[in-house]
Amino acid sequence: MIDARADAAALAGIRVLDLTTNYAAYAGRLLADLGADVVRVEGPEGSPVRKLAPCRRAPSGEVASFAHAFLDAGKRSVTLDLADAAGAELFARLAAGSDVVLETPSPSALARPPVDFADIRRRNPGLVVVSISPFGRTGPYAGHAATDLTLLAAGGLLSLGGYADTEPLAIQGEQAMLASGIYGAVAALAALYQRTQTGTGSWIDVSGQECVAFALEDAVAEWSINTRVRRRQGDSAREAGTGVYPCKDGHISVVAGRLGTAKAFVALTEWVAAPGGPGGDSCDRQPQPEGDGACDRGGGRGAAVPHRKLPVHAVVKRFL
Repeated sequence: MIDARADAAALAGIRVLDLTTNYAAYAGRLLADLGADVVRVEGPEGSPVRKLAPCRRAPSGEVASFAHAFLDAGKRSVTLDLADAAGAELFARLAAGSDVVLETPSPSALARPPVDFADIRRRNPGLVVVSISPFGRTGPYAGHAATDLTLLAAGGLLSLGGYADTEPLAIQGEQAMLASGIYGAVAALAALYQRTQTGTGSWIDVSGQECVAFALEDAVAEWSINTRVRRRQGDSAREAGTGVYPCKDGHISVVAGRLGTAKAFVALTEWVAAPGGPGGDSCDRQPQPEGDGACDRGGGRGAAVPHRKLPVHAVVKRFL
């Protein structure tokens, strides 16, 4: 493996100040991975990210956060008391020489911001500020607190999780705020590119609810075009090459359709078409719910599944 030179990284020379306090800190981690100099700004009591679950007590007795280790990897750290006038001024000086500031304002911070970003942007017109909050800085729900669960519900994704005959099931982990961090990083990259064209920075408002809504796949189009509400489908096959299928000694989850890789889909189609493969008359087929499967629309034949006579490891080998 060849190590790329640090100055060859995409964001070499870009400084980012990270004020995030939750899983949206993933934005800073992504920018650090691209070569930016990301500086975690934390108060005298430490950043809340240091206490995010999952945690484990180290032999020294100190509680170590796995979330902190992951989200803050590649970042430097500085301690500043933003509630103190001197600390706020020091932050303003840091921001004057920086390119991006990431923040996750709390409801109280939206009402009384600890940092005067308008003044900081006057000092540094090229600064990009990315504010990541549950419902955005403006609008009817601005300032409302939220958990990852309520954001999944507000964004609509919770309604698609689980089985048709059960209550909605949430995705494991802090997926809503992680998604917000991804979109926050993308927003910062877009604003940095725009700055190369205009010479000025931007203040970008990222809503966690809207980020979740982007994960609804074709649910919105199903309603707007077909006036049909997408239902929870559990582990049933939704398209060719995707689903959970039985094998000789267990089950396997296959993602070789549009959400998989081209290599996986080619491997699947070659296997189905091969002599003695699962595409012949002996092929087990999984029925599709009425109107919900792509195969059903194509004639109701169902989706081809891995051969029940093969063990899981043999099916996996087909895709390696």
